[in-house]
Amino acid sequence: MADKFSLLRSVHHNSGDHFTGGHWMLTGRGGVSGAMNAGKYPFFGGIATQLAGARREGMPPLVAIPYAMSIGLRPGYFGGNYLGTHVDPFQTG
Repeated sequence: MADKFSLLRSVHHNSGDHFTGGHWMLTGRGGVSGAMNAGKYPFFGGIATQLAGARREGMPPLVAIPYAMSIGLRPGYFGGNYLGTHVDPFQTG
């Protein structure tokens, strides 16, 4: 099954701000900073959830293990933001 996924060993951004870099990495867009760190755009997993839904009825389409948190914010930039909380990942706790 390993031919179906890729490992990222390093990620780089040109911002010295962790909030900006984290939001850009998880959403593909900027627009946040340490001074204004609320998520603005949906996590790419939330976009896939909105478009495709669950693969199996009764199962969550997106899961965060142990929970979705980015840069001390929960669900942080893993959230659906303007798409709504229904595309946030299921959090296992």
